[in-house]
Amino acid sequence: MGAERMADSLFEVIALRYDAEAGRSSRGAPGPVVFFGSAWQSQWHVPPGNSYMAHLIQDAGGRYAFADRSGDANIGLDLETVSAAARKADRFGVILAHGGAVTRLDMTGDARLAGLPVLRKGAFYLDSEQSDVFGMALLEPDALLRELACVLRSDTCSCTGHAYVFRPA
Repeated sequence: MGAERMADSLFEVIALRYDAEAGRSSRGAPGPVVFFGSAWQSQWHVPPGNSYMAHLIQDAGGRYAFADRSGDANIGLDLETVSAAARKADRFGVILAHGGAVTRLDMTGDARLAGLPVLRKGAFYLDSEQSDVFGMALLEPDALLRELACVLRSDTCSCTGHAYVFRPA
């Protein structure tokens, strides 16, 4: 299309912003342990440790709960594994398509998980019905990283453009 130089320039700026944010997020004390996944038809799925999302969590200053697992696709987990991992986590994150007020049950998909302490101390969600989370992850990874870093490293974030802190009633 004759705009290769402009495209390269835009890419370079995004990469520089991403690297700068990742550098800021990695300084200081070890970050929070992060459980991240999604429930679909009573089955939990988490990204493997070699996935884009796992790297994003690490670059945002978190320590991904399943960083030691690798694979080519999301990993299916039973309820007991999810419960055990979530109990050890400082932050609990999910991707959902909800579009309204979110409850603990919406976050977990299971009443047995809805009472987990991590939901009170550090839960967040990416709502694909409210914003284009997946498009942003591809086109503006620096912006998504900045939001995720805010959610993981600060108790002062409330609602950003794509990542939402869950504040239970």
